[in-house]
This record gives sequence, structure tokens and C-alpha cells, in this order.
Amino acid sequence: MKTFNPDQQFSVERCWMICRQFWTLNRKKWMKGFASVIGLLFVMWFVILYLSDGNTDNLPVLQIIMVTGFFLYVIGGLLVTSSIYEDFSSPNTAFRLMTLPATNLEKLLAGWVSSFFIFSGVVIASLLLVTGLIALVTPLILEAGSIGSSMSVWLETVGEFTVESLGRYVVYNSIFLLGAIYFRKNHFSSTLLYIIAFYIIMGLISMAISSVLGFERFGEWVALGQTYLDPFEEVSLVFKILSFLFWTGFVLLFLYFSYVRLENKQVA
Repeated sequence: MKTFNPDQQFSVERCWMICRQFWTLNRKKWMKGFASVIGLLFVMWFVILYLSDGNTDNLPVLQIIMVTGFFLYVIGGLLVTSSIYEDFSSPNTAFRLMTLPATNLEKLLAGWVSSFFIFSGVVIASLLLVTGLIALVTPLILEAGSIGSSMSVWLETVGEFTVESLGRYVVYNSIFLLGAIYFRKNHFSSTLLYIIAFYIIMGLISMAISSVLGFERFGEWVALGQTYLDPFEEVSLVFKILSFLFWTGFVLLFLYFSYVRLENKQVA
């Protein structure tokens, strides 16, 4: 009989085994959430069609559905991320992860792969199908506009929504993954409170600095920094690369913090 030795080198097979376990333990909850979001998008579509009264110019149906769908993708993903290591919260279930024949690195990567790559792949593919169907069918129902123009708008906007949502989700995913390991309970709300507290503290520090340097000059520096650190802003290729490297390092740093925390939990 084949056995796993967690002291061996990294194993994709063991990592995938943990991903399957995450799915087995959470599939009912995840499927209910997924079905609820898809159902909500269709309900919104029907309501918007009813309220539009045949005038697609007054209510941009496709854009509303896209904004809602990708927003729920990020929020839903963070909820999934926060609960991915929920077994650690109770002594009755902690053994499921603590005794797995796998290294801590494999457990961490399995959580990251499940909450970011697999989740994003499934949800975004579903959103593309739903919004594509809406773009195709809406002109037929309203008997206004053309299918070609509707699909053209869909193609122009869906790529932008997808890239921006993925870019922001991967950053927050790394933060909430650390929160899922660090906190014993209320993982999502606890992580969110820490993020809010961080922004408040940074705001107070910014006000203190601006009172010394002058509000106008400091405001210009902040605006300049936000522009160059945002990879979706219209800046030169060099700054886009630097921004990409900055946020990649940020994600890797939080993954490292998660790994260290997971090591301590395993020992405890």
C-alpha cells in the first residue's frame, strides 16, 4: 500500500489531495452560495428588463450585471478564503488538517490554490457565460438594439472587469488567507476590522504628515503614489512593471506570513 511521507520533497499529488479534501468538506456550502449568486444575477436581469420598459439606453443592463457579478466574486472569494482553514477553529475538527500526511507548505498552497486559482477559474468562467448569455438575449427580449452591438459591448468590457477583479482579489486573498490561519474564530470579520484599523491609522499618520508639509504638497505626493502603484492606471510600461513587482512581492510576503503562522499552529 502506498503511503505518504510528509518529510519528502514537495508533492503535487499531496497538495491536490488536500484541495480535494477542502472541496469534500465545503462543497454543499460553496454550491449553495454559488447558486444563490447566479440566481441573484438572473433576478436582477429580469427586474432591470422590467424597469427599462424597452429602453436600454436609460439602464445599461449588461454593465449593472457585470459590476454586481464581479463584486460578488471578490466578496464571495474572501468569504471562502476566510473559511478555508475553519477546521483549526475547533479541537473536534483540527485533527483533519493537523494529522494530514502532508507538509505545511503543501497545506498552505492547497488553501491558496483552492481559494484563488480554482475558485477564480470556476466563478469567472460562470460569470462569462452568464453575462455573455445576457448580452446575447437582451436585445431579442427588448426588441431594441442589435445582438452584434450588444456582444461588442460585452467583449470590450468583460476583459477589463476580469483583469481588474483578479488583480484586486489576489491581493486581498493573501491577506484574508493569513487571517484564516491567524484568528481562531470570526476570520472574515476579524481580518476586515484589522484592514479598516490599518486604513484609519494610515489616515491619521497622513494627516499628521500633511499638517507639517502642507496639505497641498502632501496631497500631490499621495495622488502620485496611488497613480504609480495602481497597475490599472494609464502610466508608462516601466511603472506598470514596477507596480506589478510591488504587488507580487506584497502577495508573496503575506503568503510567507501565512506559512510561518501555519508552522506555529502545527507545532502547537
